[in-house]
Amino acid sequence: MEQSTRRLSDLARILLVVAVLITAVVTHFLDTYNVFRVEDLTATEMSETLQWLDRFYRSPEGLQRPAGIVTDGRVDFESISNWLFRNYLQARAHGATPEEARESVAKQIRDSPEWQEKHKQ
Repeated sequence: MEQSTRRLSDLARILLVVAVLITAVVTHFLDTYNVFRVEDLTATEMSETLQWLDRFYRSPEGLQRPAGIVTDGRVDFESISNWLFRNYLQARAHGATPEEARESVAKQIRDSPEWQEKHKQ
């Protein structure tokens, strides 16, 4: 049982790395073809933001998901697509710093039904 859990965890980490690589390639493509241009945006920044998103999903002030952006042993690509590609990149494209863009994403997550449900008072 422990070994299969470890395998799922390893697989989730591999999928997370794949997601980061895809993010880097897409970001490079968008920058190269001037579809999206943010001078300071790097693969390192996107990787750090993906890690931030995973931590925020796990955190008590976030979505309180014990496995972060991994759900049932699978990376939640829909969340990555929504929060990173749609919201984070849009904020950066409009001149927000990485910290401001992350806070914008955090605010939008706090406005989500899932967050509202988990933080009822």
